[in-house]
Amino acid sequence: MRLAAVLTFVPALAAQATSSYAEHLERLVRVRPCSGPTVQFASYDRRSTAPGAPHWFANSDGFGREPIPGFLATLVEPDARGRGKWLVAEVEGPGAIVRTWSAGMAGTLEVRLDDGSAPIYRGPADRFLRRKSEVLLAEAGIELPVEGSFAQQDADYLPIPFTRRLTMTWEGRLDELHFYHVTVARGAPGDTPGEAFSLDLLRRHRAQLARIDALLRGTAEDASLAPGTESAAELQPGGSSAWDVPGPGPDAAREGCIERLALRCKADDVATALRGTILRIRFDGASVAQVEAPLGDFFLSAPGVQPQRSVAMQVEADGWMACTLPMPFTSGCRIELHNTTGGPVAVEGRVHVRTSNEEERRLGTLHAKWRVQHDLVATPEGRDIPYLFARGEGVLVGVACMLVNPTGIPTAGGSWWGEGDEKIWVDDDVFPSTFGTGSEDFFNYAWSRPDLFALPHCGQPTCTGPGTSGYVTNYRWLFADCVPFRRSLACMMELKHHRRIEGFSYASIAFWYAGPSAIDDHRDLTARDLFVPPLRPLGVVADGGARGATIVAAEQLEVRGGTELRTWDEPLATRHRLVGFTARGSERAAFALPIEADGRYELHVVALHRADAAPLRVLLDGNPLVPLARSAGGTVGLRRASTCVQDVAFAPVDLRVGVHEMTFVAEDAGIVGLDTVWWKRRSPIPFKAEGAHEGEALARVGTSPGLAVEVQALDAARWSGGEHLWVRATRDGEFVDLELPVARPGRHVVELCLTRSWDYGIVQAFLDGVPAGEPIDTYNHEARTVAPAPVVALPPRTLAPGARLRLQVVGSSPESSPPGRYFGLDWVRLRRVD
Repeated sequence: MRLAAVLTFVPALAAQATSSYAEHLERLVRVRPCSGPTVQFASYDRRSTAPGAPHWFANSDGFGREPIPGFLATLVEPDARGRGKWLVAEVEGPGAIVRTWSAGMAGTLEVRLDDGSAPIYRGPADRFLRRKSEVLLAEAGIELPVEGSFAQQDADYLPIPFTRRLTMTWEGRLDELHFYHVTVARGAPGDTPGEAFSLDLLRRHRAQLARIDALLRGTAEDASLAPGTESAAELQPGGSSAWDVPGPGPDAAREGCIERLALRCKADDVATALRGTILRIRFDGASVAQVEAPLGDFFLSAPGVQPQRSVAMQVEADGWMACTLPMPFTSGCRIELHNTTGGPVAVEGRVHVRTSNEEERRLGTLHAKWRVQHDLVATPEGRDIPYLFARGEGVLVGVACMLVNPTGIPTAGGSWWGEGDEKIWVDDDVFPSTFGTGSEDFFNYAWSRPDLFALPHCGQPTCTGPGTSGYVTNYRWLFADCVPFRRSLACMMELKHHRRIEGFSYASIAFWYAGPSAIDDHRDLTARDLFVPPLRPLGVVADGGARGATIVAAEQLEVRGGTELRTWDEPLATRHRLVGFTARGSERAAFALPIEADGRYELHVVALHRADAAPLRVLLDGNPLVPLARSAGGTVGLRRASTCVQDVAFAPVDLRVGVHEMTFVAEDAGIVGLDTVWWKRRSPIPFKAEGAHEGEALARVGTSPGLAVEVQALDAARWSGGEHLWVRATRDGEFVDLELPVARPGRHVVELCLTRSWDYGIVQAFLDGVPAGEPIDTYNHEARTVAPAPVVALPPRTLAPGARLRLQVVGSSPESSPPGRYFGLDWVRLRRVD
């Protein structure tokens, strides 16, 4: 390696002059050198103490009743009602909270900075951990659409700096949910602490906050690109090609930086070509390539072209893939391609190079090494999967995994692969300074969701299904929460499945910067690594959320009429077969649905999602089913840029014994492809309150901003319809407005049946904006249970069609558990009294 490369490298951990809030915000959109260490506070299972110890893969980490409370310390022992106070995070010295996450956390969180007499936040824990940007920006009077920018899935990236101390505590019951991550970037010796967080600090950075928000959501460009150069290569089987990228100066010798590298692959089988073509990048004449990965996997596109967009990678539907991670070099760069497939591969490329700046030179050289383990056996017992072992000095800025999960379970929970925790050791760590609560949590989501998303810092751009089975890709960029190391770094992720699965494939890639003396544990890729394992046809398994369900392949259902059906091969389907039709307009097909017992049923359809899929309405005995997600006006939206076969769930319906008719109606031209249909009896048919209107069925005409309102299933023998309208209010003044089904004007008494519980609040009813009756305490004073409340009759009032009922939380019983302001509405009944 040239001596110049050694002389120009400045360690990424060199002390910085300042830690201003502007710098913290800039880290959200571009890689910058890190100063002090990064540490994560999390609710991991405290029985995990060492890799060789019995409980290294223990997984009791936030559901309540953990053998050891998942906190740093107990501050106040639990009282007779089980409520206590625990220490979540404590840091001495300067630093910043750079990431928070939660899959659900009850209780009250308090955050104190430095020596301030008042906390910067005290309130519902979940609200701060998942959406602190929404809360704090609103308090500062700054209106920004934080979803998809500062708030990403179940994590939030609004930085919270402090100059001397951070203390975070939680008050609640240990038997309540308490999943949390709090990532703190600590200051380094020599740093000049900036300013501690305040609402005024946010106001003074209003313009920058708006710019960062726009950049993260892709509605603004950061800067114009340097002029690009193009190249193309035709690679025969076993062939190679090299593209020398000179520096930007007239003599091609100036220190340069690739600010954007874009490549596109063309082949008869693009998925095979993207996995079987090796991309290597050598900076400054290195004897060993710093980048080695399958072409598609480097851009996090696997298998095949999977459109996505993040702060570092962009993949377009036309096959162009771009990396915008800065790639600084001293004397030049060589991009190499090697074809290990059995057919020809064509690759075209564009590279944009400019003069590097001091910040990029301090980062060092980009490293990205892909590795894979095929034919694994995934089990509930767990195993550690290595991502990176490195020695030297550098900084970790991103990781991704590409999986093949062959299960026959249609539900996300039943096919779930990611219970295992992330573990990162830095330098002299005896125990990981980052120890998490699950792979999904590390990648910023929760509850084994199969959703496709591609956000600035996290994504699941591939999940072919059904559920979380098939081909899966997850990524996370560690820009704001980078992990610097001075001597060594070890990064691993547990593979911990819900059930024993053979033939599992686990590939991973780590993106990191380092100087020329850094080494890692990478081994050269071989042709045996570079293939996409095919999914084998599977019998559908009634497991996980489908346990006890009746699951039938769509092609085995009795056809009851409609358009002519066809079957075709689809390797992503559970049995590799789909049945359906190609609609040219509004066409339909009907199938028999045999029900063997009266009851309330959940219904599911596993269907094809792809770019040319037709939007669907699904009818049962001529009545429209209500999809629980991906719908607009009762229509199931199946059009997606990437192909998958996923479950569509519908709101529960009451069915009697006999054969019912399920009809699929295409709302527009496109493909309708059905994999399986399954149904599960949840309860007996619920009782119906005589003459009542179900709370969950009333039209919602308004809510407080950000208020969570949902339908919750409850005991069918005690709640009318087996459900109620659940309003998850957390602050006084939050409300929901409902339209009353008044048939004609007149004087009415409105009767309410609310729900009582241990964390419910005091609710005031309003009719057409005027208070009606006294406030209603919905805390259950009798027992720590959920129960229907006594019926409340509001004073008579003249009402007309379109009349509105507002339910607004106005307080909380002192005994109610935090947040103490939830409430539920079972039913409303109108009685004319004129």
